[in-house]
Amino acid sequence: AREQERISERRKLDSDVSLAPGSTAKADQLKELADRERRMAEAEAEATKRQHELELKDQLLMEEREDLEELLSELQLKRASLTEQETQITAREAQVQERELQVADQEAKLQKMFAEVMGQQGIAGDMKQAITN
Repeated sequence: AREQERISERRKLDSDVSLAPGSTAKADQLKELADRERRMAEAEAEATKRQHELELKDQLLMEEREDLEELLSELQLKRASLTEQETQITAREAQVQERELQVADQEAKLQKMFAEVMGQQGIAGDMKQAITN
C-alpha cells in the first residue's frame, strides 16, 4: 500500500512538473518528491524496526509463559505429593493413637489382675494367720 502510494505521488508530481518544463518549479518539485520518498522510506524502516522489536518481545513473553506454565505444573505435582504424604502421616498418627489406646487398655487389665492377685494374697495371708492363731 505504501509503495502504491509512493508511485501515485510520483506520477502526480511528474505530471505537475511536465506542465512547467524547464522551470525551477520542476527542480523544486523533484526535490520535494525525493524528500517525501526519503521520509516515507525512513518511516517504513522505523515501522519495520518497531515491528521486529515487538516480535522479539512477543517471543520472549511466550518463552517466559512456557517457563511459568512448566513451573506451575511442577508445583502442582509437588503439592499433590505433599498432600499424599500428609494423608499417609495422618493415617500413621491414627494407627499410633489406636495402639496407645490398646496399650492403655492392656495396662488397665494388668493393674486389675495385679490388684486381684494382691487381694488374693491378702486373703491367703489373713487365712494363714487365722489358722495359726
